[in-house]
Amino acid sequence: MKLGYHRVSSAQQSLEIGRSALLDAGVEGKYLFEEKESGKGTKNRPQLKALLKSLREGDEVIVHKLDRLARNAKDLLTIAEDIFKAGASLNILDLGIDTKTPVGKMIITVLGAVGELERSYINERTKLGIQEYRDRGGRMGPKRLEIDRKIKALAKGGMSWAEIAKEVGCSKQTVYRRLHPSKADEHRKADLQRYYQDKKE
Repeated sequence: MKLGYHRVSSAQQSLEIGRSALLDAGVEGKYLFEEKESGKGTKNRPQLKALLKSLREGDEVIVHKLDRLARNAKDLLTIAEDIFKAGASLNILDLGIDTKTPVGKMIITVLGAVGELERSYINERTKLGIQEYRDRGGRMGPKRLEIDRKIKALAKGGMSWAEIAKEVGCSKQTVYRRLHPSKADEHRKADLQRYYQDKKE
């Protein structure tokens, strides 16, 4: 059985062009799954979920254009995996990708390998970035704005710099810089001037 899926992003857009393409591809009107939803992610698309849930062995899922089904490789691979688990195939008309053919299967496999490689690179870069940040003395924790608010609130409550530093988990110098940013900048400029003056001498 041929089942079609089509999506547009807003209520103002028409489904007609994609619908016509799917009908021309042999999808019966009663087996069209259409919706006007954002293509970001897959959780907010009830018609896509209904389509995937209805799949049976030997079914063919047809879409007009790739971006109507998925906006990125990760979502495409997730949806394709659900289709394959049901024993169905995927046919993307604008790209000529039909997973019933050896070439179509190969393209999806390549996309999966590229996506996995990209994720491994991202994970590796993230780990290296965190390690470099820690090596420079950085701490992983709340955002700066949250730290600033907490320091100022504790200072108003009468805590000393040392007590605030212990409570927040930072140095007394950090507390001083947050409470007196203008003076901290002046001190930093003075320190830099002394540093460069000492190098000249």
